[in-house]
Amino acid sequence: MSGTAPDGLWDALVASGLADAARVQALRREFEGLPFPPGTAPTAAAEVAARWLVNRGIVTAWQAKRLLRGETGPFFVGEYRLLDRIDCPAPNAFRARHDTAGREVAIVVLATKRCVPEVWADIVQRTKAAHAAADPVLVRPRALEKADKLRFIVCDEVGGAPLAAELATRGALAPEEASAVVLAVARGVAWLHRLGCVHGGISLDAVYREPSPVGVAAHAGPVRLLQFPLAGDPHVVPPRVDARSAEAIAGLGGRASFVAPEIARGAPATTRSDVYALGCLLHALLTGALPCWQGDAARTLAHAVASGPAPLGPAVPVELATLVGYMTARDPLARYPTAVEAADAIAASLGQTPVAPQLPEQRPYFAGGGPEPEAPVAGAVTDDVPAALVFSPAPVESRAARLPPRRKADRSLSLALGGLGLLLATVATVAGVIWLRPGAGPREPAAPRVKRGDEPVREGTATDATGNGAEPARALADSRPAEAPAVAAIAPAPTPGDAAVPARREGTIVLADTPGLPWAPPNPPGPPPSLSHLPPGTQLAVLVRPAALLATEEGKLFLRAIGADAERALAEAARLAGCRPEQLDVVQVGWRAADDGLELGAVVWGTATLPVAGDGAARTAAWGEREGSERSGETVYRGSPLACWLPRRHGGRALVVGPTALVDELVAAEAARVADEPGGIEASLPRDLETLVGTLDGGRHVTLLGSPAWLESDGSALVSGPLARLGGALAELFAGGIRAAALGLHFGDTSYAELDVVAPADVPSARLAATLATRIAALPATAEASCNALDPHPFGRRLVMRLPRMLEVLAENVRAGGEGQVAVVNCHLPPHAAHNLALAAELALAQTPGSGAAPAANARAAPPPAGIRDRLAKRISLSFPRDTLERSIQLLAEETGVPIEIRGSDLQLEGITKNQSFTLDERDKAAEEILRVILARSNPDGKLVYVVRTRDGGESLEITTRAAAGKRGDPIPPVFDSPPPPGDSPK
Repeated sequence: MSGTAPDGLWDALVASGLADAARVQALRREFEGLPFPPGTAPTAAAEVAARWLVNRGIVTAWQAKRLLRGETGPFFVGEYRLLDRIDCPAPNAFRARHDTAGREVAIVVLATKRCVPEVWADIVQRTKAAHAAADPVLVRPRALEKADKLRFIVCDEVGGAPLAAELATRGALAPEEASAVVLAVARGVAWLHRLGCVHGGISLDAVYREPSPVGVAAHAGPVRLLQFPLAGDPHVVPPRVDARSAEAIAGLGGRASFVAPEIARGAPATTRSDVYALGCLLHALLTGALPCWQGDAARTLAHAVASGPAPLGPAVPVELATLVGYMTARDPLARYPTAVEAADAIAASLGQTPVAPQLPEQRPYFAGGGPEPEAPVAGAVTDDVPAALVFSPAPVESRAARLPPRRKADRSLSLALGGLGLLLATVATVAGVIWLRPGAGPREPAAPRVKRGDEPVREGTATDATGNGAEPARALADSRPAEAPAVAAIAPAPTPGDAAVPARREGTIVLADTPGLPWAPPNPPGPPPSLSHLPPGTQLAVLVRPAALLATEEGKLFLRAIGADAERALAEAARLAGCRPEQLDVVQVGWRAADDGLELGAVVWGTATLPVAGDGAARTAAWGEREGSERSGETVYRGSPLACWLPRRHGGRALVVGPTALVDELVAAEAARVADEPGGIEASLPRDLETLVGTLDGGRHVTLLGSPAWLESDGSALVSGPLARLGGALAELFAGGIRAAALGLHFGDTSYAELDVVAPADVPSARLAATLATRIAALPATAEASCNALDPHPFGRRLVMRLPRMLEVLAENVRAGGEGQVAVVNCHLPPHAAHNLALAAELALAQTPGSGAAPAANARAAPPPAGIRDRLAKRISLSFPRDTLERSIQLLAEETGVPIEIRGSDLQLEGITKNQSFTLDERDKAAEEILRVILARSNPDGKLVYVVRTRDGGESLEITTRAAAGKRGDPIPPVFDSPPPPGDSPK
């Protein structure tokens, strides 16, 4: 008896293009002639037919499943027939066959909307570099192709099964076999590191064991390592593990066991995190279990941060266990700097020759992850700036795509550059005032910042005092003291651990790496600055620690990035002290209002006794001819326009410089201090500033503190010239009665920034911290609109236009919380982030607005439309890879200016949560249409609606449910009588 499969299967096969109509008709007749049991259901017949087609080799199992669902494709990309999906971290990865050539390959189809110019440039660069990595272990990309509107990357065929499956059946491997497998993988990663790439996705799931050749024992086939674009999302720049949300973390599964602690904290992937993953791979093969695994990905990441992989047991040779200890150290600096050194160490443990001589020469790192990225420095803005700065631990679309240019350009660079611009203004003012030294001649004109044809100065090059290139400096990785030795000379492995972070001060919370709290600071906090001998009533102060600053590579680059004025100011402070800048411990400057404008006083502290304290010739060389006069037991060297004073109680380590009347006032205050013997902060400050200073860490490399309101009034002269654009920025950033704020910067393994703000009496500090974090989150969009309105100089254009992208990363990494009366907002970024940000901001402020530029930053924006209907009719764009209902509504409210509230209790009654996440990519549509798409994505059942409320003469929107609105009698807008618009994003 014959059975008949439903017509739908055969029709779908014809429509799919997998077989032509004549071939399908012949197959159908052949199948219908087969015997079937009586009463076979049509569905069962269809499944039998699908299996029959698979067995005949007409379709693959994956194709058959789709055909049974009535899907007709797409099954072709260009000349490639899609055979199956590849289960790997890359989205849209397929096994495919080129029908003409008959070869099977792997392809990754790129998302057109995510391939913005910067991402596309990086994809091209990484594809070329990955193709150039010739090690046979690597699954290499072969071509970057385009068919119709689709772009895709063609790669080597991926055969066999991942090592995760092998480990589950075999258990732990013998030390020799495990080491040999990881050595092969490490050699491939070493190729990538030498070519300037970072892998970023090493795990048991990324290493495949190819089938063993005929006649060879099982599990003896070669291993292959997935790399770009198969090992992660190719659109993400730089490569990283997505650990931003609970859903993303849960999706990691067992791959979480290979995520380095610094990546779990939010840092980008680096060569050292690749070394950590290689060490975890070796650990897993030696033990037969995932390192740090605690049952789920979230707890595994927390365990990796807190404890790291467990020590290997006695079954593993001590030498090999020590090697794994170095590779999996929680402190990145305790690991091998690149996979080259790690591979050589593994080779030494196996008695094999070193890997390094077989590899290509080291190339500059790009796209996030090298220890020595080629990033622009001050005075070197050229066209060979990397396509993607080594900056971002977040995908490029996370803010730029989510928040397209949306605010009117008349705000210019206001909020986006407020805090950083204030620092630049302060340092520049310090330079201008300190140059008014006694006996100084005419000031030399500043050298041009950039000249056409100048040789760029890069981060791996030392510079002389003029900023010209000197002899090459050692690589950062090579200049660190405690590198891991080769295996042959391994000492007992240290137990790298993260010491508990002490509390900043008694009675306050500990700043820890917890999402609800600020980041822990980069070093144990020290005592607050004393601000000794600053002008009484100081309203703005800047503190710089030159010796500590110049001892770090990033500190030097940051100093250069903020301009020649700052470098000359520091050099002049050192000249006044009779020493080199590296011998200055602290330089602190304070401003206050005076009858004729602003008055400034400066204090210069040496790391030891200053030469001008005990050497008359040194004083004459520094200050010119002047006699000292006694006043209140102190010697003051008066001159024009400044007087100099060496306070006796500091033993010649401090020099006070300022107008003569101010110095006399400070000397009198010193005499009173000695009589009263006060302690603590030695400065007469407004109350809020005194409260703030007591919470600060005096060990920061740069600290700026003051009153934002004072800068808008008496101190407005400090933000003049190009910095006048910041006039409205400070008022906006510190709106709400904020009277004291401080910005601290620290450079080391990360670029660390901390904003401390004294909350008004009626505002909880935690609430203020959240408000500040929200304002910072708006920086990228504001900067993007502002930069688009500029007409930047050709030699600075590329860096200026990347400023919004840098700010995206800063905003993504901000954390906030309250400490007593102080709101704390801080951020850790990669080491070279600070000088790139500073240089981009400084260049942006100096640019000339183009024809489409906005008015001054402090000009008022045009008032929004009066009615909600008008605002909802406004055409906007809103896009993000994945976010929640609550966050998307917040973004929409910011975009349109419409107050929107989610009635959480109404949603709960329907089992709907505000944390429901989804993707969105809506461009140039009415805001109301995008709102309906958001509601439909949050609840496909159509239960979510909005209603309009009128309160206190103003209109607002409420997100609620149909049932709750009906129960209250709220009128539901007529637009909900029709289905919601489909939107652009896939469901």
